[in-house]
Amino acid sequence: MPPRRRGPVSRKHCMGANLALFCGVALLLIGFMGICIYTGLQAFVEGDLQRVTMNAAMAGASRFYSEVGDYGKPKPNPDNAKAYAEETFKQIIQGSSLNGFEAEITAVSTSDASDSVTVTSSAVIETALLSAVGIKDIRFNATATARAIKYEPTRFTGPIQILPDGQDINTYSKTLMLSFPLLDGEGTDLYVEQPAETQQGYVVEACNATSCYNLVEAATPVGSSQILAAPNGERLIYGTATFDLRKVGVNKATRLRFTHGNDFEGGYYNAGVRMAYGASQPAPATPPADPATPPADPATPPADPATPPADPAAPPANPATPPADPPDPATGAGLPLTIQKVMIFGHASTCSAPGQCAIPAGFAPVE
Repeated sequence: MPPRRRGPVSRKHCMGANLALFCGVALLLIGFMGICIYTGLQAFVEGDLQRVTMNAAMAGASRFYSEVGDYGKPKPNPDNAKAYAEETFKQIIQGSSLNGFEAEITAVSTSDASDSVTVTSSAVIETALLSAVGIKDIRFNATATARAIKYEPTRFTGPIQILPDGQDINTYSKTLMLSFPLLDGEGTDLYVEQPAETQQGYVVEACNATSCYNLVEAATPVGSSQILAAPNGERLIYGTATFDLRKVGVNKATRLRFTHGNDFEGGYYNAGVRMAYGASQPAPATPPADPATPPADPATPPADPATPPADPAAPPANPATPPADPPDPATGAGLPLTIQKVMIFGHASTCSAPGQCAIPAGFAPVE
């Protein structure tokens, strides 16, 4: 039987096959192009979301101790920390590249055990090029944790000591440089500790590159410490105090200057040398007895034994009188004004995970 011959292939049949092949290849190219575009976009957006989430967590942790407790000491306020973290996140998103990607906070939690704040957020990327293959969007999350810490510059410098010499005005103050700034936040920003047994009057100033600002009016004495007026009328801090920068309108400082209160009553500074209003004034020497002065008259009658004693009901000395600078009994020289410890609040550090928070050098947990 002769072989059966096939007829010519229809042109329409070829065109249909090519069109199907073209559509398949086009979809494949669009899919690969979408994967390339959205993978790069996701890496960019996800990195920004992680940074914003970390900033929000650190902002919240910096407000963890925004309440003021007994004697002005910082007190935890987790609710304020949460609210500040959420507000910070929203403010950053409004002016960032994440605006338009539905970035939002999904959860904020705090831990009293580690003084930490954990923020979880999410964002969405619409994937129009991938909708043909069933991928309408890409959703991802970011999580960050930060803890509240305090900065202690005196851990490196040691106590601050000031012993004026009565000659050089520079010996009446010392400046403490801050590796991390003193910032105004809610509640207590600064803590200055002076030994209770050697309280002396001093002034604290917050300084920036151009000016210094007196912080005495921002101080709250701790325990038996006081704020008293010196003989020249200047208000001085005696002892330990906490400071709220907002009370005096100071926002930021990069150094602190401590100045001796210039109150030397009863103290023995370099054989009696004192400083008054910036000028050195040696204490007047006691004049020797005049050899020509006749001796006391032996006929002078003794004091009247009937003289009444002092009134026991007389009021005691004014308790608001500033205490005298204590002399050193061993040397006769005045003891230096000593600032034992300086602590700055409102700082935070990042954590690798909740409960795993490293503390940078120079910092310590907020007690």
